[in-house]
Amino acid sequence: MKKIYTSFVLLACMGAFAQNTVGTTLNTAEALQGYTLFSPVHTTLPDYTYLIDNCGRVVNSWESPNHRNAQFSYLNNDGTMVKSVFDNASTLFYGGVSGGLQKFDWDGSLLWSARISDTDYSFHHDYVQLPNGNLLIMVAYRMTNQEALDAGRNPSTLTNDNGALYDERIQEIELVGNNAYNIVWEWRLWDHLVQDFDNTKNNFDNPADHPELLDVNYIGSILPNVADWWHLNAMDYNPVRDEIVVSSRFLSEIYIIDHSTTTAEAAGHTGGNRGKGGDFLFRWGNPAAYRAGTGSDQQFFGQHGSKWITQGSNQGKIIVFNNGNGRGYSTVNIINPSFDVNGNYLMANGTFLPVTSDYVWENEPVNTDFFATFLSNATQLPNNNIFVNNGPRGIFFEVDENGNKVWEYKIPIIGTGILSQGDPHTDIRITQAEKYSADHPAFSGRDLTPQAEIELNPQPQNCQLFLSTDTVTLESIVLYPNPVSNQISWQSQIPAKEVQVIDLSGKVLVNSQPVNSSIDVSTLAPGVYIVKITSEKASFSLSLIHI
Repeated sequence: MKKIYTSFVLLACMGAFAQNTVGTTLNTAEALQGYTLFSPVHTTLPDYTYLIDNCGRVVNSWESPNHRNAQFSYLNNDGTMVKSVFDNASTLFYGGVSGGLQKFDWDGSLLWSARISDTDYSFHHDYVQLPNGNLLIMVAYRMTNQEALDAGRNPSTLTNDNGALYDERIQEIELVGNNAYNIVWEWRLWDHLVQDFDNTKNNFDNPADHPELLDVNYIGSILPNVADWWHLNAMDYNPVRDEIVVSSRFLSEIYIIDHSTTTAEAAGHTGGNRGKGGDFLFRWGNPAAYRAGTGSDQQFFGQHGSKWITQGSNQGKIIVFNNGNGRGYSTVNIINPSFDVNGNYLMANGTFLPVTSDYVWENEPVNTDFFATFLSNATQLPNNNIFVNNGPRGIFFEVDENGNKVWEYKIPIIGTGILSQGDPHTDIRITQAEKYSADHPAFSGRDLTPQAEIELNPQPQNCQLFLSTDTVTLESIVLYPNPVSNQISWQSQIPAKEVQVIDLSGKVLVNSQPVNSSIDVSTLAPGVYIVKITSEKASFSLSLIHI
């Protein structure tokens, strides 16, 4: 197992952001050159989803005028964006229930919106867009007290929601029109339960003999004896293996199931590519949940996020944000499941392999400085850096392969509005964020001209977007004078091919192919602008104040 520690060393470019309390507080050439997508929640409408560059400037945004963000949002290869919103009609006692999904085109037009919620069920948390255009979603269903007893649940543990117990279902939905959907495939947890409490029930057996099933009477340590006993909080899809991974916060396990089944096969124990129907193909993180270990064997502790890594050195492995509840500190774990020659997941001594994580990132000193008790996610980026969302704090950061912190962004938004630069950063809860490389297909042919930072009263900064393959330093370009009234000049190691002056709405006011290193800006009105200087191999965007 490879362990990476970081002491959050601030690298060469920190000086450019030392005065920042919100927004981008660190940006270096070692960070992935790309764009970060996130959906903060306001207490008033409208809500926005933002796409920002490494300097914290908005390059695109999507407005939801009628629904508050539920914090999950993803870009598709075609430039469309799908986000979860609060449109909950259920009465479930379930943290994370949102109930609604919306799909937008790149320009912000709403293409599709639907409520997936009623009194006894609701969509919640995560979802995946499949290659065929359908969505995989997670839906919690209320099962009655009698249904829970019929499944062999110990009645003494049915103390919440009038003795109900919640079933979790994974549904594949086909989007219809602009506000409807069809369920075209479904998997139900209720079909894959085992128990040794009530021998009069059909699913009575020794859970230790059936790791492919879930013990309906195993109760996790985070919130015991609640109707929401499994609590899925993340999902991903592997198109190569046609499999789904989900994360259970309360049981501290991740699970893989076969998506190649029919709905009928998913309800049983045979069929599909692996021949096991809808039973678990793999589970990992807490072997005590299937009586294959004790508390000392537990690896996950109330984790969030479970994603297959699709690029970089760990391609094919699974990355998880390990919150560390009950342990006292958070880590990012990467695990590498083992297969036999037929592609089946391997076990040894009654537990699924591997024995430990391949990779663990944790802050140094351990146990003191990084503990995100809930929310949060992590992603391995194409350059092998790790992108981390500290959900309870509302801070995104990126660490390199040596554990050095190379980029950081503090969300400048609280529930009631936008913070000003210089205000103390106030924690804002954010469940999930994603960073995309600059060459992601969604950005092909798109206008990514940086606009304003989200925060109010941003300070002028020599922020560079390191898009060159050459080594670039902070001293590569200097803009002066700043503030300016008449003529702006620059000093650069790399000849400028084009210089643009852009207002904060994204409108290009000056577009010049300079013969020297200066242009006239005397006609500009007083205010803050962006100067974008482009060379053959690099593009730099700097803030300018005109007086």
